Amino acid sequence: MPIVTRCSLVTSLRSAVYNINGKLYTPNEMVVFAGDINGHVGSSDVGYDGTHGGFGYGSRNADGSRILEFADWLNIVICNTLFTKQEAKLVTYVAGPVKSTVDYIMMMMILLVWQPIGWINYKQSTV
Repeated sequence: MPIVTRCSLVTSLRSAVYNINGKLYTPNEMVVFAGDINGHVGSSDVGYDGTHGGFGYGSRNADGSRILEFADWLNIVICNTLFTKQEAKLVTYVAGPVKSTVDYIMMMMILLVWQPIGWINYKQSTV
């Protein structure tokens, strides 16, 4: 996909999320993005420590940077990067010697709270 189209997609996504169900998006609403986002956010959280948990895979590419910028703009976290996993469970794309993670789950950070047992849904934990 050409870069112009990818940038347009990010702009369209931002517009759609900002105006969910005909109203302005608020941080109290649960927004989840999941699927083959086709970018590599990499293993480093440098520059995105609030969005990237530090446990990704491989190197970041330009599309991965756009994913991180989008997530940072929405104040969402890439859940796949919050914990360590075995390589076989972390890699979602293999083509010959090339391995990467392109399937991500992203959700609002304010809905997640770290407890000794792991990440839990904040809204459910306060009920």
